[in-house]
Amino acid sequence: MLGCDIILAAIIAASPADDAPPVCAANDWSLAVARTQATADNYLLALEEGRDRFRTVFGQDTPRSAIVQGNAAFASASASLTELGYSSALPWIDHQEQNEMMAEQIRNQIVSAGADPDSPSVAAQIDQILSGRASEAPTPEMERGILSHEFGHIWFLLEIWQDDATNSQGGGASSSSHYGGSAADWLDEMVAVALENEELTDSRWQRLRQDNENDDGLALSQFFTMQHPSAAIARQVASARVGEMPPPGVAGAEGTQAVTRAVVLTGADARRVIANSESNPLTYYAMARGMLDYLQERGGDGILPAISTALRNGSSLEDWLASDGTRFNLPGDMPALEADWNDWIANKI
Repeated sequence: MLGCDIILAAIIAASPADDAPPVCAANDWSLAVARTQATADNYLLALEEGRDRFRTVFGQDTPRSAIVQGNAAFASASASLTELGYSSALPWIDHQEQNEMMAEQIRNQIVSAGADPDSPSVAAQIDQILSGRASEAPTPEMERGILSHEFGHIWFLLEIWQDDATNSQGGGASSSSHYGGSAADWLDEMVAVALENEELTDSRWQRLRQDNENDDGLALSQFFTMQHPSAAIARQVASARVGEMPPPGVAGAEGTQAVTRAVVLTGADARRVIANSESNPLTYYAMARGMLDYLQERGGDGILPAISTALRNGSSLEDWLASDGTRFNLPGDMPALEADWNDWIANKI
């Protein structure tokens, strides 16, 4: 397709001559660029699956969307993506690039301690440390679920929440932070998990059951008012590793919604910052999945759009429960909602 030709030409022109050229997969609505055709096809399928779930939840389409594997490749393609009408675009740091970034971080630490950067022992140390920190690559199915989740955030904020600087306090008294945008964190996260596939959904429920068994779960009142755990973690990492962040040039072109920077965090570092946060992000995601299923079972498919519209227009969740809760088979206030949730989840797990 013409779009693929233009994007690939932009990436190749900005890449070192000895780099293997990327490949592209596209249809009339979405585009994916990756190192291999199988990966590009999998990314394209993730966009299509997420789009279908978004239509099911909200009854409307998503904007034209694209994903490009690698920060540098995305930076090269960003302007062309915007010109081609891909208003929702995302750079994707996969397992291979995560390990490359982690190796570079380890190298910087070793060299800063006085080691000769050209010494063979540095490479050996990097390999040894990396072998204990590298994460396992996700399955293609799991990666599709993760990708659909991330685009769920973008599509929700652009198409449903219609995010802008004037709409910064949506969610009323139940919203205390805005991790992904101006929508309440819990609402933004519930929309994202609604777009996940079966494999990722199963992992959320496994975590929910585990947290319940270990008494590590979140109370509903805490879930509705807390800051997204990843927000605090992101700030800690950014503060500690500002010198390791990719340059701002990775940012997308004007008019493109995209993640612009990433820092790899694994092993002991990850355990340390998670321990100092209000909750483990995995517990938060699991709670979002459970609460989504509870709401949809009680109120049907239209409940998430109804809550989103009310909170976008300035109501709090408490206000919405009082005015519309009974219409969706829910209690009319927060204490009764929490009691009903506790009964429901006890029967599910």
